Amino acid sequence: MVDETRVLRLLRAVTDALAPLDLEASASDDRRADAMWLPGVKYTFIAAIEACVDIAQHVCSAEGGGRRPITKLFCASDHGVPDSARMTEWRAT
Repeated sequence: MVDETRVLRLLRAVTDALAPLDLEASASDDRRADAMWLPGVKYTFIAAIEACVDIAQHVCSAEGGGRRPITKLFCASDHGVPDSARMTEWRAT
């Protein structure tokens, strides 16, 4: 069963990470020239992506997809999402 509280908490983490990115999208050239600006923006972006991956993993686990080695998103193939080999086969036809 999907834990709605957990998903909402993780969605809040996504929102919290995206808010500063919205502000930084219009950063001045002087601000962007700061050596720490880009690493800070990258870290914030990664935090938002990680929260999205955590949500996907939780939903997949709760729906019986389970966790797979290498990446948490492999459970998508258990739910009808084609894998890369199948996509390559389709492109060849």
